[in-house]
Amino acid sequence: MKLKSPEKYISPIRRIYLYKYYSYVNALLKLPLDAENTYNWDGTDFNYEKGFDIITVSFNNTHVLKHQIIKLKENLTDKNFNHIIADNSSLAEKREEIKSLCREYNLIYVGIPKPKSRFDMGGSKSHAAALNWIYYHIITKRNPRRFGFLDHDIYPLQPVSIEDKMQNQPIYGKKSVRKEYWYLWPGFAFFETIILKNMQVNFSPAKVNNTYLDTGGTMWYPLFSKLDASGYVFTDDRTISLKEMGYNYLEEVEFLDDIWFHSINASFWNKQSADYSEAIDDIILNNKIYRNTK
Repeated sequence: MKLKSPEKYISPIRRIYLYKYYSYVNALLKLPLDAENTYNWDGTDFNYEKGFDIITVSFNNTHVLKHQIIKLKENLTDKNFNHIIADNSSLAEKREEIKSLCREYNLIYVGIPKPKSRFDMGGSKSHAAALNWIYYHIITKRNPRRFGFLDHDIYPLQPVSIEDKMQNQPIYGKKSVRKEYWYLWPGFAFFETIILKNMQVNFSPAKVNNTYLDTGGTMWYPLFSKLDASGYVFTDDRTISLKEMGYNYLEEVEFLDDIWFHSINASFWNKQSADYSEAIDDIILNNKIYRNTK
């Protein structure tokens, strides 16, 4: 598989950037899954026609990941879900910590390889490259009926079924909208696997008529542009400051459907942010849901 940008009529500068970016992405896609860097993965083909794979992309943070693992076990009521940790961590010691956590909770662990070629593309594009590798090396290998991506800092604080949301629609998640274009934010995005057959699946950012769509935006071209979003249910999102919740921090967090808590910045992309982990722990451990009353 070799991915390329679906963008048209691009500037010379944009063309050079896309060449460098996709050179990195395709170098990553060529790297196979390394059996020595896995846990609970036996390397054989699967075909879970009734299965539901939830893939968390972890990055250098064992603390939030443990919260998520526990909360999914407590509150996700879907019977057939398999929780897979795809580790995109940049630090070797963090990879070992996350693999040990997967041993503790008997989860599937897969370490995403790193190409020798380097390309400084920032967190969102590194995330996108990881998602593409996951799709072609994990999802197509296992072929579950449904699959979804979770950021490592999202936690269900009360019982919920994702599959119930998908009874009458092939996708579900947090809908991102830029002008007239929309896509699912891949930190909380779920798909029926069959709808992605026979298309170039690519979770990279993209521009559509000079409108920038972040991670996952390239899927507007083969998928979302062909779907009628008006007939689907998506999450109801509320972003608030921790100050509003009674904590002495100005940083913002997010709630989805008054069920899922997104603590944000667990990959430390915002270098200016304070350490508000004590507030996160308190919200999660005490199931403090900020309810949407509007």
